[in-house]
Amino acid sequence: LAPVPAPRRPRVAERDAAYRRFRADFEAGRYSDALPVAERVVELTERHDADPGHLPSALNNLGATHLRLGDYVAAERAYARALQIVEEQQGAASRRLLTPLRGLALTYQAGGRQDAAVPLLERAVAISRRSEGLFNPDQLELIEPLIGGYVATGRWLEADDLH
Repeated sequence: LAPVPAPRRPRVAERDAAYRRFRADFEAGRYSDALPVAERVVELTERHDADPGHLPSALNNLGATHLRLGDYVAAERAYARALQIVEEQQGAASRRLLTPLRGLALTYQAGGRQDAAVPLLERAVAISRRSEGLFNPDQLELIEPLIGGYVATGRWLEADDLH
């Protein structure tokens, strides 16, 4: 009998350890230190993780790190890829879209692209309300930047109504 190849658990364990290092650096505000670790988590997840839900999460973390560092192009790329993967895996109304939609919208807002951010935030609010109800408190993290987007684009009535 041929030997059975060893499972790839060591790589998953390596990814989990890298994720813990990333979280520690990110939560401590050490974004420059967190960036290469976040990139490593994405790489290890792409190569060795069979769970399709882990890659969008890793990409969201990478996007958040780039956003904190002011690299809006790289943040946009990470969030857009996470958004695409979740849409392909779970459909256009999945609650898991909220994080990449919000991250991409905040990236656009930080880069002065309010007109691109508003539709993403509107979509995220709609998904949140459909999945969690009209008055769910979690949507506040979406509504506040949406109001800011409405104000920045001169949509005063919508801002007032949402407020």
